[in-house]
Amino acid sequence: MGQLHLYAASDRASRQIGYGVDGRTSLPLSGWDTDKAVIGDIEGDPISRDQCTGKIYYALHGMGVWKFKEIAPSEAMLAKFLTFRRAYYHDIHDQDLFDDNDLISQASLDEISAALKNLGFKRMHIRAILHMIYNG
Repeated sequence: MGQLHLYAASDRASRQIGYGVDGRTSLPLSGWDTDKAVIGDIEGDPISRDQCTGKIYYALHGMGVWKFKEIAPSEAMLAKFLTFRRAYYHDIHDQDLFDDNDLISQASLDEISAALKNLGFKRMHIRAILHMIYNG
């Protein structure tokens, strides 16, 4: 999983450029859900918060169309995931989760899924998070 960046509240307006806002004109970009505000990214893939529901989404950039996947129902649950991510990737696996073929073992996927379920994540969130891990 690539480097994760969460933006300070004071930087979030400028971080919308290239996602929901055209950097040259400051006009909204077509194709972006205007309810989504980017709060971070993983290697340029936006992590956004729906301003109406508070749900947290992830999308791949460079695909031609934004396909948002809900990864957490709230910022509190995102914080739970980030705490887990820190412990799992940095403390337990020393950032070496992928093998030589850029794959994650089934045992690791099962371990991650079980841990997320224990944290209260729904199946749809777990699938989206695993997608994010593989692609981010």
